[in-house]
Amino acid sequence: MIRRRIPAFLISLILIVSMTAATFADEYDDQIADIEQQEEELKAQMNELTDEIAAKEAALAELEVQIEATNQKISETEKNINRLTADIRKTEESISGQESDLGQRLRNMYKNGTVGFIDVILNSTDLSDFLTNMDLVQRIYENDAAILDELEEKRERLIEDKEALEIARAELEEAKESLAWAEADAKETRDALQAKKDEMQAKVEELEAEADRLREEAYQASLQSNYEPNENSSGVLSWPTDSRYITGYFGWRIHPIFGYGQGHEGIDIGANYYDNIYAAADGQVTIASWYGGYGYAVAIYHGNGMTTLYGHNSYLNVSVGEIVHRGQVIAAAGSTGWSTGPHCHFEVQIYGTPNDPLLFLE
Repeated sequence: MIRRRIPAFLISLILIVSMTAATFADEYDDQIADIEQQEEELKAQMNELTDEIAAKEAALAELEVQIEATNQKISETEKNINRLTADIRKTEESISGQESDLGQRLRNMYKNGTVGFIDVILNSTDLSDFLTNMDLVQRIYENDAAILDELEEKRERLIEDKEALEIARAELEEAKESLAWAEADAKETRDALQAKKDEMQAKVEELEAEADRLREEAYQASLQSNYEPNENSSGVLSWPTDSRYITGYFGWRIHPIFGYGQGHEGIDIGANYYDNIYAAADGQVTIASWYGGYGYAVAIYHGNGMTTLYGHNSYLNVSVGEIVHRGQVIAAAGSTGWSTGPHCHFEVQIYGTPNDPLLFLE
């Protein structure tokens, strides 16, 4: 047997090509790992930001309750001050009137002398008249004594009302000062909250721009595909998962990570880690890689302008350019990219425009 020797330069060339390919593969894996790490770090930052915003909103709600309670206290204290002021004015007017009446009588007694009472008694014509006059004198003295007692009580009440008024005014000033502090704290909290929301909104807009870019990229990739659907293709899609549990519908929603309302370009189907993800129809793979916020994703072009996208997978079973068939396992479910738990994000794009997948699933 004649053995043909492989030239040394050819062996070297094969080794160089192999090493170069391995190097490119390693660099790609390193880039993917780096991107994945950055995505996870950003996701953690956004979770912290969301928690911080929730805490500030709770603090603001407590401040607003405090402000409302303080305003209520101020209103009640002002009413109390007005009532006390009116009571004090009435008491002072009553005291002034009674003192005037009593003073006039005492002045008359002084002018006439106390003997006037004795004269009334001694000038009685008979016993009955005497007793009547004695009773009249007694009543005058008792009435004056009662007036003096009442005046004393009113003066004491006046002193108490004035003290209560001073306390109410002090409480009012304290409440107003507390209100000023609470409103200042509320303003500071609102400003900080708005700054955090603005920061989150900027990141959301950045993410949305990235999602639009990636979606356009998937569409352009589909345009490069030479795949043609078979004649029996109906445009009806099979479910990409064994699960039928939808955790997020197509259309407007509150983003689970960012907390902002935004359009959801597909549906989220609940799944466990590593559950099978199936091709929804025959087609050609246009994307099979790490895909920004979608994590590890697959896009399949089915012809007639239709592309499906499967996001947040743990790993992928297909590669770009591969022809796949309806029901073929193309990936394993996961929670990579912008995700809060394992699921399949499933999109249907018609000439690059997202449509509700439920209109196409059988």
